[in-house]
Amino acid sequence: MAEFLEPVWPLYSAARVLLIALSMALFFASIFAGVELWHYRPRFVYDPRKPAPGHKRKKAAGPSPWESWQVIRAKAETGTQEGIHIAIIEADGFVDSVLRQRHYSGETFADRLAQIKPHSMETLDRLWDAHRIRNDIVHTPGFQVPADTARIALNNYEAFLHELGALSAPAKSGIYHEEKKVEEKDDDEENSESLKEPDF
Repeated sequence: MAEFLEPVWPLYSAARVLLIALSMALFFASIFAGVELWHYRPRFVYDPRKPAPGHKRKKAAGPSPWESWQVIRAKAETGTQEGIHIAIIEADGFVDSVLRQRHYSGETFADRLAQIKPHSMETLDRLWDAHRIRNDIVHTPGFQVPADTARIALNNYEAFLHELGALSAPAKSGIYHEEKKVEEKDDDEENSESLKEPDF
């Protein structure tokens, strides 16, 4: 048996060495390939600020119309002419933006107001009065607006917005609401008087 294997043994030894060498080569080649491919791996980094794929993040809610309106009114409460002017100009722009959102067309604010029928809104004349004050501020250098006039103008803007349904508040404010309270009080008094028994 030993005599039979003796001529084959060198071939067997050479084949075994060759297989070991190939195995080692494949092993190191796989390690090298793994290291190289590691640089091209996809990187998944969790970021809570980024929405997941296919998920639409909701836009943060901005200030409500009422909150924006209160910011405008607060500027007039500084008592300075600069604050009063800015408040009236921004109030005018606030109403104008509402009209444009309601699809009132026209090149100017006055054009959009002209589309409203004169008797369709009770506060339309009051809005025109406030808008004229705004025009005086913009077109007349050094125009002064007394604090009481500014308060009435802002209340006129607010009254129009309420009647238009563009402004709602958790707490009532402004001349518009004060007038409504007076009217409701008068109605209550009339109703109470009507309920009294007639004197015979």
